[in-house]
Amino acid sequence: MFLYKTRSDQVFNLVLGGLVLYGLLLIILTTMFFGSLFSSVRPLPFLLGFLAMAIAGIACGRSSGFGMRLLGYHLLVLPFGPLLALILPEYAASEVFTAVVLTAVITVGMIGLSVVFPQFFSRLGRVLILSLLLTLAAEIAALLLGYRSPLLSWIGVGLFSMYIGYDWHRAQQGTKTVYHAIDCAVDLYLDITNLFLDLLDALDWSDLLG
Repeated sequence: MFLYKTRSDQVFNLVLGGLVLYGLLLIILTTMFFGSLFSSVRPLPFLLGFLAMAIAGIACGRSSGFGMRLLGYHLLVLPFGPLLALILPEYAASEVFTAVVLTAVITVGMIGLSVVFPQFFSRLGRVLILSLLLTLAAEIAALLLGYRSPLLSWIGVGLFSMYIGYDWHRAQQGTKTVYHAIDCAVDLYLDITNLFLDLLDALDWSDLLG
């Protein structure tokens, strides 16, 4: 079957990269053309809807059917458009532009490093998971205490930068099929969007402190 047929490295990476770029294009279009629809949405209903779509996307992504997995990808991708529509007005245009450029440069750079140093990235799995859990715990504690720090933002930048390299390396180790590419695209998409959000916050802190 077409979806399960093993592809060459070049074709697989083109499909993988195309899926990630497609997801990023979707959130850009959603933010640009439908952002005004979400400007008056209250934070709590939005958060609940965001979580509901994310959970539904994860559930669909575990399905063995191609259509359901593709639906799961869209359910995970689309909520980021409204999220950006809500938070981007809080940042200066120069910060948004700088964050976009840095995200692109870091993404390409980390993918390149994962190709050059595959053994290094192959050993990062447990370290990154533990680091992510500790960072999430620290962010939740800071939120509850009403405390904000640029340190957490920069830690997030470093963490998701490494995750891009790790997830790209991990994608190359699986079976090179379209089916597998969808799973890998979800991971990379989440890495890139979280990197962008942390960069935005970190740059905003830099401007405030500067």
